[in-house]
Amino acid sequence: MRLAIKVSRITQVAHRSIKHTSYPKEKMMFRLFTSRSKFALFYLCVLLCAVSLSFRMTTPSAAKGAPLIATANFAGQLTNQHDTWNRMTTINVFSGQQVFFETTHVRIQTNGTYTINVNATGFTPAINVYGGVFFPDQPQVNFWDNGVVGSTQDVFLAGGQQFDIVISTSLAGQTGSYSASISGPGPITIDPPPPLGILSNPLDATIIPGQTTTLRVSTQGRPPKN
Repeated sequence: MRLAIKVSRITQVAHRSIKHTSYPKEKMMFRLFTSRSKFALFYLCVLLCAVSLSFRMTTPSAAKGAPLIATANFAGQLTNQHDTWNRMTTINVFSGQQVFFETTHVRIQTNGTYTINVNATGFTPAINVYGGVFFPDQPQVNFWDNGVVGSTQDVFLAGGQQFDIVISTSLAGQTGSYSASISGPGPITIDPPPPLGILSNPLDATIIPGQTTTLRVSTQGRPPKN
């Protein structure tokens, strides 16, 4: 019994000592709040730095991934000195119009859809695209896509290939000048007009003494051709 009383007194004395030497409750709460505030502020700074670093790392990649639009320009004129062809509208379907034309050779590096725009003066333009070389006497050869009568054509072109863009009048006998452009997702190279040359031999024809016949050949190069 005495031992229990002594232990109780010792416990009371220890409790008073702790109570007298401890920080006031308000002061302890302030220190705890201040500590948590500092930790929250530190965490916020770390979060902002991480967001800023992420933005800096992703922004150039997004800009690098933006689609590239390349444009190349060319121009010309269609005169009575130009060659004519029976303009083809779709594969093996002819318009029945023997029209003047010019051919522009382009080289494409990137697959994609390209837009050809033509601003013509004196005639309504027609646009045809051929993969490789255009043979005006055999327009079904290397036919790439359906022709368009108008100022704009959207056409898919394969990278690493050469194409011939044929600009002609829509009706026989028309002449005039034009400016054009081709734009798309990759570099475009427009080759200068090739020197005058014969692309294909004339078709066989029977010539009877005393009569005349016409031999047609496909040529390349711009007028004058005489």
